Amino acid sequence: MDFSLTPEQIEFQEKVREYSEKEIAPKQKELDEKNDFDKGFMKKMGDFGWLNFNIPEKFGGTIKESLFGSILFEEVSKASASTGANLDVHYLLSEALAVYATDELKEKYLPRLATGELIGAFGITEPHAGSDAAAIKALAVRDGDDYILNGEKSIVAGACLADAYITFFNVAPEKGYKGITAFCVEESG
Repeated sequence: MDFSLTPEQIEFQEKVREYSEKEIAPKQKELDEKNDFDKGFMKKMGDFGWLNFNIPEKFGGTIKESLFGSILFEEVSKASASTGANLDVHYLLSEALAVYATDELKEKYLPRLATGELIGAFGITEPHAGSDAAAIKALAVRDGDDYILNGEKSIVAGACLADAYITFFNVAPEKGYKGITAFCVEESG
């Protein structure tokens, strides 16, 4: 079995490596010292078409095999672990929406996530639950066609750059973990 990269994958790897080495790596030390992030890195990757590999074409994506995402994460992370982590959680939101969301939500969010107009984040961890996702206590209560979300998340991966979040709340506490539902929440400010 041959595990070599295809010519297309090698070309992509070289492009990502060049961008990461020339644009991200030189700025990362200063950003780290300031405990800061550069949202421009993600926007540029959106301009290149690198944020849409898991998004269906009808929503602005270019579905690629998962190895392209792995190449992207690896090369970006070599230049900046924090940018690589933000890229990963951006993909988590895109993937969740692409697979599970209603068509209305897909149309609202996926095209903007594909271009980097919106940057995604992931919030599940609560102060009392730690990594036990089944222990979520944050509640979502139906109010007509909407939900009122009430609770606290202690870690929201990617929040430093995000415009949109996938976050988890319990809509039916009597059902325990089976009542947990994912919500996509857009930054309002």
